[in-house]
Order: sequence, then C-alpha cells, then structure tokens
Amino acid sequence: MNLLDTIAIVLQKSGEPLHPKEITRRLLRQRLWATNSKAPAVSVQTTLNRDLRLRGMESRFQRAGPAVFALREWGLPSQPGETPPGPARTGGGAR
Repeated sequence: MNLLDTIAIVLQKSGEPLHPKEITRRLLRQRLWATNSKAPAVSVQTTLNRDLRLRGMESRFQRAGPAVFALREWGLPSQPGETPPGPARTGGGAR
C-alpha cells in the first residue's frame, strides 16, 4: 500500500476534510505509515499536491480549503487551483 492509499484510508475513517498535519498524526498513530522524515506532514502535503497536479479532477483527493484535503467522492465544491490533468510539466519556465 502506498502513501496515497493510506491517506485515503485516514480520510475515509475521518469522514471530514483534514489538514496534512492531522492526516500525518493519524497515519502515524494508526501505524499506516512509517517514515524517517523530520517533517512528515510536509511529505504528506507534497504527495497530495503532486497527485492533484498530475491527475487534476481525476485525483481521488481534492482541496477543501487552504491546506485542507478531502476525498473527491464526498462531492464537495471544487476549490480554486483544481484543473483537469494536462501534459506532465517539466522544469524550465518562460524564456
């Protein structure tokens, strides 16, 4: 089971949107995830942000507010910044 799967389990059990710090606390308390990271909540938030960036509206997660995440299946209103998936972005930027 990967980190996204375990995050989905935590959100499903909670039944409500959660901040990455709370998701992390529950992941660790329930022993669904082990990490040596000095900032595990940052890892959780980065993983969710990456999934949303790559999958867009096809992600099983969605933003429910600033730095608060929910399961898309709950049918909450979309938040700004959620876009359909597009081609993978590479570094570089404007020239």
